[in-house]
Amino acid sequence: MSNLKVQYFESKEAVHTWIIFSGWSFNALAGITKQENYNCLCISDYDPFLLRDWCKKNLSNYLKTPYSVLGFSLGALWLSQNSDLFSDVKKCVFVGLRKSYSGSQIEPIKELLQADYVRCVRKFHNQCLSKAMQNNYIFRDDINHLNKEVLELGLTYLEQTPFNIDAIKPNTQVIHGGLDRVSPLKELDFITSSQLHIQKRMGHLCLIELDSL
Repeated sequence: MSNLKVQYFESKEAVHTWIIFSGWSFNALAGITKQENYNCLCISDYDPFLLRDWCKKNLSNYLKTPYSVLGFSLGALWLSQNSDLFSDVKKCVFVGLRKSYSGSQIEPIKELLQADYVRCVRKFHNQCLSKAMQNNYIFRDDINHLNKEVLELGLTYLEQTPFNIDAIKPNTQVIHGGLDRVSPLKELDFITSSQLHIQKRMGHLCLIELDSL
């Protein structure tokens, strides 16, 4: 996984670690407010078909404390399918999830990706933000590092792989934007109200404060 981007932020005072899996075309830190009380392992730009093997080989190197996991969009879907890797997790947080994506949703994105990947990604990022957050610097991501092949693989995974409902456990929390255009709230009819936390002014990408989880 030569294109995999792994960022590890370690705090001497940390007693807990967060593992964060990014959404399609986003850095794992997008929307995450800076926290100094945790170790954070942020995983972006991954091939979702190979990520499980990487995790099995490498995650133990980072887990020196009790830990929690967070997956955004593609990362949430992947996490649901691989939750067995995190059987001793303290908290599992899904952000911007939906049950599945259809070919009619994914194929136009693939076509635009082939024609102009920068335009494709910028258009998608704008769709992920509510109007109130369009100019918020926290969400502005550098797309120059993105690999078109990895982006294609991510879209294929989204098209082929549904969300695994069995991954919803008592320690699960679901965060969702009330103005999400990529995954409207109606997609979450399988989530109990006690586990669902709606950010009313947010779109697909939400503001995540690790201290509040």
